[in-house]
Order: sequence, then C-alpha cells, then structure tokens
Amino acid sequence: MKLVRFGANKQEKPGALDSDGSIRDLSGVVSDIGGATLEPHSLDRLRAIDLSGLPIVSGSPSDRSLHCLSWQIPLHRTQLL
Repeated sequence: MKLVRFGANKQEKPGALDSDGSIRDLSGVVSDIGGATLEPHSLDRLRAIDLSGLPIVSGSPSDRSLHCLSWQIPLHRTQLL
C-alpha cells in the first residue's frame, strides 16, 4: 500500500494509491498520515480497508499536489523481516 498526501499546500488530505494507480481519499478514515496513523495497529487497520470502496480523487494531480511517502507499507508482517 502506498500512502500519499494530496491537495494544495497546507490543505493536503490523506490518500492511498490503488492497484490501478488511482488516488483514493482516506480522509473519511484518518485525518492525516503521520504520528498515530503510522503505529502498527493503525497500519493493520489501513491494510484491511477495501480501497475500491473509497472515493477516487478526480483530476490529474501535478507533482506539486501529490506527496508520496518515501516508503511502502508492507502488506504482510513477514515482509518486515
């Protein structure tokens, strides 16, 4: 799962890239990506979400409006080893 922030500077929302490369809006699930959201129990909750049920962010974000985190969240704990 690739987590992103999207939107204008200082107005970013949390999102995730789905398997088709579309950005899905996570703002109904988490308020931001950072801090408590990156704790193991929160990441487990994010992994369990069916991204296809979340809204697709419309438009084609420019490089300035899409901020990918610099790492990927493993889908399974075994990938941490």
